[in-house]
Amino acid sequence: MVLQVRGKTTYATNIAYEAIKMNKNCVYFSLEMSAYDMYIKWLSRHSFNEHIRIEHRDIKLHKLDEDNRRYLFEDIYIDLKNTYKPHLHIVDETQIYSYTTDGFSVLLNDIDKLFIEETGHGIDVVFVDHIQLLKFDESNRKTTSETTIINYWVDYFRKQCMNFLNTKRQIAIILLSQANREGWKNAKHENRKKGIVAGNYELTALAEANELERASSMVISVFTSDPLKAIRQAKVQLLKCRDGQTMEDAVCVFADLAYYAFGDKAEQEQNGMFDTGYSITNNTNDDEDSESQDNTLNDIDLFGENDLF
Repeated sequence: MVLQVRGKTTYATNIAYEAIKMNKNCVYFSLEMSAYDMYIKWLSRHSFNEHIRIEHRDIKLHKLDEDNRRYLFEDIYIDLKNTYKPHLHIVDETQIYSYTTDGFSVLLNDIDKLFIEETGHGIDVVFVDHIQLLKFDESNRKTTSETTIINYWVDYFRKQCMNFLNTKRQIAIILLSQANREGWKNAKHENRKKGIVAGNYELTALAEANELERASSMVISVFTSDPLKAIRQAKVQLLKCRDGQTMEDAVCVFADLAYYAFGDKAEQEQNGMFDTGYSITNNTNDDEDSESQDNTLNDIDLFGENDLF
């Protein structure tokens, strides 16, 4: 299964969030951001279920008043730690032994043992965010093309899905992927007069690795834009489904990226049916990236310890 393009981390986070509710153990390889930042996003996502919701950037930039800070530490943090953390292991690049398949197998085996000790069973789902960053494979990058290296990694995870660590156990593998430039350009283009609506991808939009298309049971694209963010929506499209029908056009779903919430059923019902033909041409400004970084966490202990949990 492959997720694609902007909004992919939010989408994958919510898949893991829902999987843990079903007693599944999830490993999330976060190759773009630190585990610390990911846990902050999980806190924000967990607060989304409650009467007081806290944006992830407000946590990161120390923009919480005393009441919200106390609520975060005494309620959200404790509940997330007790309920979700036993089933979640986020790995960033500082925890990866080596960027080789042998190194990943050793790491996965160690995490599998920890899950068995803590929950009674091993890994159920592995997320890789995102697969293109594994092109920095230490053993091949000097002599092999990036596309070949990524295909090699896709094949490695395909084998783990079918025969996890040679134990004859099957698990779910979710590989997040970027879109290539041409694919993104086509997806964001729309022409109302010709009936072309933004948000639709083709399988050829997958960046660099053709093995992604061949090996995946499902390929799902995620499309976001500033106007879509403003009305708390994203577009999702099923591009490949080995055992069922695909989708010719993307559909709108609820997505509140400020809280890392995606596809929440209750929110969709509250907001009613979405206009699947929404135009992205009415540009709005998202000033999230322009926020002052003076109050960023850096390495301080927001939760009283270096590791969130």
